[in-house]
Amino acid sequence: MTDAFAINPSVFKAYNLKHGVVIRLPKHWQIIESQLMDQIDTNTEIYTGVGQGNNDILMAANFYDGRTKAPTASARVSVRVKQTASQSDIAAMSQADLEAEANQAYQATLAAMMKSGDKITRITPYKILKDNLSGYI
Repeated sequence: MTDAFAINPSVFKAYNLKHGVVIRLPKHWQIIESQLMDQIDTNTEIYTGVGQGNNDILMAANFYDGRTKAPTASARVSVRVKQTASQSDIAAMSQADLEAEANQAYQATLAAMMKSGDKITRITPYKILKDNLSGYI
């Protein structure tokens, strides 16, 4: 039997992360260094006022299309070390529930940024999708 990727190589690269999580990202995406991922947690806590000490960012990556200096797309995989919701709770959530959570988080972040006095150049609305990743929802 031959390896399918030996015959038809993929444009994706697989990453084996902690907690048994495996993710495949396009090879041309830029992986964010761990020090910068720590800063993402710090900024999130500053802007939202929600402690991030139980958040473990496993990987973050950006795609740059060359038209702007800012990333065109981003991906982030993180886990909460302490459980914040059970798998059954998440499974029971509808898309409307997810959208309400995303909107609430977006509004909290926007309010915190405005309160901080920082110049806001752009904030992208949050979108939450439910999917399975390495056996977790």
